[in-house]
Amino acid sequence: RHGFGNWMLFLKTDETQFVGRAGLRHAEVDGQEEIELAYAIVADQWNQGFATEMSLEVLSIGFRTLNLRDVVCFTLPSNLASQRVMAKVGFVSEKSIIHANLPHVLCRMTKQRFVELYPSAMQV
Repeated sequence: RHGFGNWMLFLKTDETQFVGRAGLRHAEVDGQEEIELAYAIVADQWNQGFATEMSLEVLSIGFRTLNLRDVVCFTLPSNLASQRVMAKVGFVSEKSIIHANLPHVLCRMTKQRFVELYPSAMQV
């Protein structure tokens, strides 16, 4: 409907091995419509860089192909691994929010920041 959603991801070396999912989706944050980067990696594939790689690819599609202005990403304060991925990719911490009746940390990536950090990702 909006030209985006979640993708299921598999290992390049073994296309039957599910790694996780990643994509873009609409999310309401503090009464505002946002586009959210969402990802999840199966536990036996953690700490191999997949979340970072998937995030960069999804953001590239969002900014290059869909011409999005910005993308948010949020997680629980206790999810330090996800916060590290967001920081590594270049998201900027913006504020604390309540999502699903729980406290979350919200970070944002603007198209301008993404272009500055990853100029080659914007080339076709």
